[in-house]
Amino acid sequence: MKTSFNVGFVAGWILFSGALLLYLFGRSPLWKFRYITFWIPPLAVALSIALGRPAHRELPYPFGVAFRKGLLAAFVLASTKAMLIYLLIFFRPQIIEMHMEEIRQDLALVYQGPLASSLPTDPADFLNQLKRDATPLRLAFAEFQMNLMAGLVLSVIFGFIFQRKSRRLPSHDPS
Repeated sequence: MKTSFNVGFVAGWILFSGALLLYLFGRSPLWKFRYITFWIPPLAVALSIALGRPAHRELPYPFGVAFRKGLLAAFVLASTKAMLIYLLIFFRPQIIEMHMEEIRQDLALVYQGPLASSLPTDPADFLNQLKRDATPLRLAFAEFQMNLMAGLVLSVIFGFIFQRKSRRLPSHDPS
């Protein structure tokens, strides 16, 4: 379990450094450009499962053990990133304004598209509600929830991939 914790912690810091770089380049680390680092959670979950296996135990590697190791790495990853994002937003509140501006730009594109007739007439109410709800804690929790849910799915997938079946053949009695 120590390996899963360490892998998750390092991956959380890597995800945060990607968010920090986005902020330094003038983009919101909370909107669509954050998916540049989409490959880090699957890599972290797979590494925690693969590296967490004791060298003397090849077979079997049960699904439950693999799932637990992957989920722990995902939880630590999500917690680390959420805490660091919270601190970043707390000390740099203009990130919320950057976030709202990118949402406003994307909404303007949606209201110009083919679905515009089926949307509410005024996006300003929606944006005002989003702005009221955009606190550092809620945005950090959204990051936590997104990474944890992705980690849960990835833990199930990689749990099945890394699962090892015993290679014993069924006994055959010729009598």
